[in-house]
This record gives sequence, C-alpha cells and structure tokens, in this order.
Amino acid sequence: MPISFGVSKGGVGKAGRGRGRGVAASFVQASAEADAAEAEERSAGVAAAAQLQAEGEAAAEAGDFATALGKWNAAVALHPEHPELHELRAQGYLATESWWEAVQAAERAVSLRPGFGAAWITLGRAQLK
Repeated sequence: MPISFGVSKGGVGKAGRGRGRGVAASFVQASAEADAAEAEERSAGVAAAAQLQAEGEAAAEAGDFATALGKWNAAVALHPEHPELHELRAQGYLATESWWEAVQAAERAVSLRPGFGAAWITLGRAQLK
C-alpha cells in the first residue's frame, strides 16, 4: 500500500493546504503577540527610565551626585538610546571628577543625536579636563 503525503498531480491536496495555512497563521499570530509584548515591555522600560531620570535630577540638585549617577546609570540600562540620559551622566561624572567616564558618556550622547548642542558642550568640558 503506497504512503500518501497529501500530494496529488495538481499539487498539495486540500488537507495539506489548510494545514499549512494554519501553521503559517499560528506563526504570524505568535510573532504579532511577541511584538506586542516587546513593545509593552519597551514602553514600561521607557516610563521607568523617565522616573529614574527625574529622581537623578532631584539628587543632583541636592548635590548628591553619587546617587544621581546611580539613578541615571539604571535609567540608561532601561533605555540606552536616550541621549539626554548620557549627557546627564556625563555632567554627573564631571561633578565627581571622573573625567574619562564623562568623555565616554558625552561621546555616546553626541553619537545618538549629533545635533544635541548641550552634549557637544559637555563633551568639550569633559575633554578639557
């Protein structure tokens, strides 16, 4: 008795077509669900980074640059493509006399947004030190 794989002279039989579409549809649905979950996670990370940024700014205004840097570093871990966070870190490093770290943070801010004037100024200040 021959084994049938759902293939006829005209191509894949009806059962094969339906099953293939079902699998493809489930992959598409799974991909869409994964994309939605990733977007939600990214949004939560951005919101948490904004909160940490504000806490760091409050600490810096109070003169506690070590705490401010801790908050800003945590914010960068959540939202690494945010140039303002890198520029703030550079200013914090300047305040704590961590010159090399200040240069690196300011360079990252400038690379993320080349038109960010404050980052260029902070980079210049860091390089002078």
